[in-house]
Formats: sequence, C-alpha cells, structure tokens
Amino acid sequence: MQQALKTSPLIPVRRPRVSRRSFYVGLSLLMSGIAVVGFWPTYFEPLLRGSLQQAPLLRLHSLAFTGWLGLFLMQALFAVTGRLDWHRRIGNIGIVYGVFMIVDGLSLAFIRSAALPHGGEAERHLFAPLADMVVFTSFFGAAIVYRRRANLHERLMVVAATLLLIAAVGRMSFLPPTLIRVPLFMAIWSLPIVAAMAYDFSRGRGVHPIYLLGLGAFAARILTAPLATTLAWRAIGGWILALGG
Repeated sequence: MQQALKTSPLIPVRRPRVSRRSFYVGLSLLMSGIAVVGFWPTYFEPLLRGSLQQAPLLRLHSLAFTGWLGLFLMQALFAVTGRLDWHRRIGNIGIVYGVFMIVDGLSLAFIRSAALPHGGEAERHLFAPLADMVVFTSFFGAAIVYRRRANLHERLMVVAATLLLIAAVGRMSFLPPTLIRVPLFMAIWSLPIVAAMAYDFSRGRGVHPIYLLGLGAFAARILTAPLATTLAWRAIGGWILALGG
C-alpha cells in the first residue's frame, strides 16, 4: 500500500474558476456599487430618509439610471441561472430602455442648458452630457447590431454601461482637487472595464479590442472637455440649442 502511494502520480488540485456568467453578475454589482457611492449624498441617502427633493424631469432621469443598472444585473442573473430565454426577452426590452435612456439624457441636457444664459454658460453646460450620449449611443448601438454574437455583444454592453457611471464618479466629493484627481477619476470610472480585461487575461484570452476601444473613448471624452470653453463649440452649441428652441 505504501509502495503504491509512493509510485502513484500526484493528482493536481484545480482551483475552481469563476464562470463567465458569474463574473458578469459580479461586474454588475461593481457598477451598482460605484453608482451608490457617487450618488449616495445627493440621491440615495435623501431618498431613504424621505427628504429627496427633485424636479419631476430630474427624478425621472434618476429612476431611469437606477433602473438601467437593475436591468443590467437582472440580465446577468438570468444568464448565470441558465434562463437564456428570459435573457433574450428582457434583452428586447433593454433595447427600448436604452433608446429611452438616450432620449432622456438628451432631453434633460437640452432643457437644463436652455435655461442658462446663452453665449457661453448654456453651450458649455451642454457639451458634457451631449458627449456622453454620443459615446453611449455608439457602443450601445453596436451592441444591438452584434446582439447575436455574444462575445462582442456582452463586451460592448459593459463599455456602454460603464460610460454612464461618469456622473456618479463626478459626484465623488472625496476625490482630491489636485493634479491626481483626473487619474483617480479615470481609474474609478474605468474600473469595470479594467476588471473585465483582467478576467479575460486570466483565462488566456488576452485583451479584447473592444475594451481597448472603450478606454480610448473614455480618455478622449476627458481630454476633449476643454473644448466646451472654445469659441468654436460656443457657435456649434448655440446652433444646437437654437434647433431645440
């Protein structure tokens, strides 16, 4: 018996690997956590205390954003439990919901900007939400086009959903108002994408180009922010506001 034990080969112990579907559940929880931390002082805490005061349009926007994160988590749960039939059904609703998010985001941006003095402040205020919706629409639209190719669809949706976290990270008052604020902002904002890249890398897949494209779009979004104060954008923004007026 002892001789058999000595000559028998060692059986390697394999550590359980996190499944792809389970990972996306964790990723959606990470996104929700970032949103809660960012919006806690101005939305979630007052909401729980019953002291939240918001204009109807802004309240609708807040509910829509919260619902989007809930929908993203629901889709991940359906996938991890094998309910792919429900995943596809809710996915069709998600397309309509995503279009509503775009319309809601643009409407709120136009209404709030139009209420500000034109010739500078209104146009400057319009730039950020308009740029956000352009990036979100690009990745969300691509996710719809490639919805039958899961390896592309799920990654495009991760980038689109992460983009919407920019408002939550922007409200994190604990970020220092120094030169390291922008790197910290980018690190927190892009954390879900970085986590997804690390997961793919750990499974020997390398870094997917969609994630690199997403990080590039995020960096471009931050680097182009100074354009909001230029005369060229003032002219373009004024023309856009005039169309809506």
